[in-house]
Amino acid sequence: MPEKVPLMFKNARIITPMRVIDKGILAVTDGKIFSLDPASKNRISSNDRLIDVAGNYLTPGFIDIHLNGGGGVDSMDATTEGIDQIIVTHARGDATSIVPTTTTAPMGDIIKIVEVTGAAKKRILPGAQVLGGNLLKFQIIFFRRN
Repeated sequence: MPEKVPLMFKNARIITPMRVIDKGILAVTDGKIFSLDPASKNRISSNDRLIDVAGNYLTPGFIDIHLNGGGGVDSMDATTEGIDQIIVTHARGDATSIVPTTTTAPMGDIIKIVEVTGAAKKRILPGAQVLGGNLLKFQIIFFRRN
C-alpha cells in the first residue's frame, strides 16, 4: 500500500494547550496531526505537500458541548435538516465537533432530539461532527400520593 504524502504547515504560530509555538511546523496525514515541531526540527521533505502559513495562527478545532442551535435552527426542532444546518453553522465558527443541548420539554420531544442526534452522530457530515447530546435540565419529578 503506498504511503500517503503528509500535508505540512510551516511558519505557523501554533496554539497548543501548553504554549504557542512560533514558526512551528505541523504535519497532517489522513486528517490527523502526526507531528508538531518548532522550525528548528525541520522534518519537511521535497515530497511533502507544503502550505506556508506566513506567521498566522493555527489553532485546534473547538468542541462546543452546549449549544441550543445555530443558523436559525433550534436544537429542539429535532429534524435531520435542522441538525445539518446547525453543524454547518458551527463549523463556520471553528467548531470541529458539537453536542446539541436539549431544553426542558415534554418527554416525546426529548426522545425525538435524542434520536435525531444519534442518527447524526453515525453520519459523516459536511461540517462539525456530532459527538452526542447534552440532556440539560432533564429532570424526573416523583410525586408522592398521600
